[in-house]
Amino acid sequence: MVRFVLHGVKARVFGTLGDASACTRQIGLAEHAFSGVRSGNTPDWMASFLCEAHVASVTGQAAYALARATNEFSCDAHDRLAGAIAAFDESRARAVALCSTRLAALHLRAGNLDDGIHAARTALDAAPGLRSARITRDLVAVRSAADQRPHDSTRELSTQITDALALTV
Repeated sequence: MVRFVLHGVKARVFGTLGDASACTRQIGLAEHAFSGVRSGNTPDWMASFLCEAHVASVTGQAAYALARATNEFSCDAHDRLAGAIAAFDESRARAVALCSTRLAALHLRAGNLDDGIHAARTALDAAPGLRSARITRDLVAVRSAADQRPHDSTRELSTQITDALALTV
């Protein structure tokens, strides 16, 4: 499990740096490392991470970091993040919110307003009461991406995000 986590972190770092080759390689290594993880050799506190949804989340966040660094839409990031959101249950609200904010920003930056707004609303639905600096930062990024696409629906979304952020203070 430790190797999976390390490769996942390295993938996100290489993605942030815009190094597509290294990011993709680390994503593959993370998936390979996870395939060898067994519950018998994993500490109890890590048991909730032994699921495909967590793999999709970690690798999706790395693919998203690469898409953001290269300012390109990524079908890979979309597929991984959407898969994680669909696979997590309601007990993983923070993970759903985190993946949804990134999926929303990915789509809004690409001009896919309907998909971006849908993902943002999924994040807002998952986020009430959550106090997370990462989710707050990501909601601010979603609001910024929405503000770059002037439309009635994006203005409404921006207001909803502002209202949600006011509740977390």
